[in-house]
Amino acid sequence: MKVVSQSALNDAKTQRLIQALSAGEGETRFVGGVVRDTILGLPCSDIDLATTLYPEEIIRLAKSAGLASKPTGIEHGTVTVIVDDKPYEVTTLRRDVETDGRHAKVAFTDDWRADAARRDFTMNAMFSDLSGNIYDYFSGKEDLSAGIVRFVGEARERIREDYLRILRFFRFHAWYGKGRPEPSSIEAIAVGIEGLSNVSAERVRAELFRLLMAPQVSETLGAMKSVGVFEILLGRTPENIVEIDFLPADPILRLAALVPGDTSIADKLRLSKRERIILSALKPPWMDSGMTVADWRKSIYRQGHDIFIKRAYLQNLHNGEAKLNSMLQLAANWRSPVFSLRGRDLIDLGLSPGPSVNSLLSDLEGAWIDSDFSLSREELLKRAKVKINKESEDER
Repeated sequence: MKVVSQSALNDAKTQRLIQALSAGEGETRFVGGVVRDTILGLPCSDIDLATTLYPEEIIRLAKSAGLASKPTGIEHGTVTVIVDDKPYEVTTLRRDVETDGRHAKVAFTDDWRADAARRDFTMNAMFSDLSGNIYDYFSGKEDLSAGIVRFVGEARERIREDYLRILRFFRFHAWYGKGRPEPSSIEAIAVGIEGLSNVSAERVRAELFRLLMAPQVSETLGAMKSVGVFEILLGRTPENIVEIDFLPADPILRLAALVPGDTSIADKLRLSKRERIILSALKPPWMDSGMTVADWRKSIYRQGHDIFIKRAYLQNLHNGEAKLNSMLQLAANWRSPVFSLRGRDLIDLGLSPGPSVNSLLSDLEGAWIDSDFSLSREELLKRAKVKINKESEDER
């Protein structure tokens, strides 16, 4: 049965790579995401290939075709071939020789089923040849159609090989699953859950954020909570799980709702500086329910549109959408005005350069904001002159 789309097969860059590899004595097939997503009719930007060619041969064939390559994971058989700045991962068929819960020692093989057997989930273990014919050794297409994320073979064994697969299981369920996660997989995860403590914070963050970007995640998060995932990863039980689907699919925003006020997770997940700033800005109390439209404008000016919108969503998690819609409409239509005074203006009025300039400038800006930005430049300069003259008299 032919499933892989001709758009994936006939992409000019993909064709260049296929032609290069076809010059060797081996077989190459599409694998994983491109097969899975094409079956579902979804776009796929990353195209990975599996091959019976050995890494050294992949590199040689790429060079002969004028393509650059990088041995990004050559000990595991992976070579990244770059075609006009687009990277493709090409990996030699493998079988596991030894695993330690995170890394594996592998041996190369020409057995396609053996390679599929070492992959994580049935929906990711499908191949397509270069004509679009599907090779499905573990009923992945059937599981994909049913919305079942299922480990290949014995779930406990797959988890022991790599504990990151626990998070990948939930991430794939959030994106592709239907209903509750497959029960035997949850049982296996519960048995191996402590192994998550051995996974690096960077990998945890990557998987968790990709999960939180799924449109509907509350059921998946509930399953994660039931087996104790969050206690191991974040050291606490999450909140607002039922309401989380109400929020936009923004991982930092949803994280702020799940662990409100807990900025310690920034270290647990190795968040970037920018992500830490946003998370800190989203600490409760988010907004006073009695705030007026003028207060909303003040908040937008002080924190920026993006933070205001995020805080608006968080404030209205439990309060419905009526007030939220008004807040979002304001954020869409109102642009922060520019404060018209500068330090030079105050110096020109006779204020000596120094800390007093910034202090008075800050006071004047505060008065301007409190006026709902209505004070004109002339009025501000008049206030400034009165203050400067008063301070000058006090010093005499």
